[in-house]
Amino acid sequence: MPDKIAVIHNKNKQLTSLEECCSIGFYQATVAGWQPAGEIYWQIGDLSSMTHVRNSIRILIEHLDDCRIILGRKISGLPYHVFDKMGFHIFESECQESPALFQDILCEISDVQKECAKDLDREQISKSPVSPNSDGNYSLNLIDLQKAFPEISSKKALQQFIEDDDYLGLELICSHIPPWMELSIARKNVNLQVESLQDGNCLVILTR
Repeated sequence: MPDKIAVIHNKNKQLTSLEECCSIGFYQATVAGWQPAGEIYWQIGDLSSMTHVRNSIRILIEHLDDCRIILGRKISGLPYHVFDKMGFHIFESECQESPALFQDILCEISDVQKECAKDLDREQISKSPVSPNSDGNYSLNLIDLQKAFPEISSKKALQQFIEDDDYLGLELICSHIPPWMELSIARKNVNLQVESLQDGNCLVILTR
């Protein structure tokens, strides 16, 4: 979890926009709460030159070291895109910085990271049987599939696969054999074996 925040300050040490920045204050989360952790002096300079702005932001990023959270009253345009491209968490606020605001920022980052991890897990779940060795033997965890994608029915995931007959075997983890599947298998030259799993689910094995 990131625990250092860079705050954009004006000459009066108040939260300000990047254009009006005079210094960057660092705050670190510690067991005793949020503590000041240093300061650097920096100004963006000539805003009329995109090359200058881009280089100025990159120089600032080098000085930010391992800090990847930046807070200001306004961060937009080219500076925003440079920070975003470099993997920064960018936050804007009309309120002066405070421990409560810092905690809200960390909570929001944590929530986003959890959602990203959840989306990644969903992407790794196959929506149809797969053959890891491309040898005609397939597998599918229907329970995991329907947890991730409740809108996908067993029929949508499996019916076309079974009807196509383009497999040698299938191992299916499910809570029960779908009734439609038993009817489809009965019309095919398929051997059906069911094994009970320790978690109460079952392993359905189809072989041709």
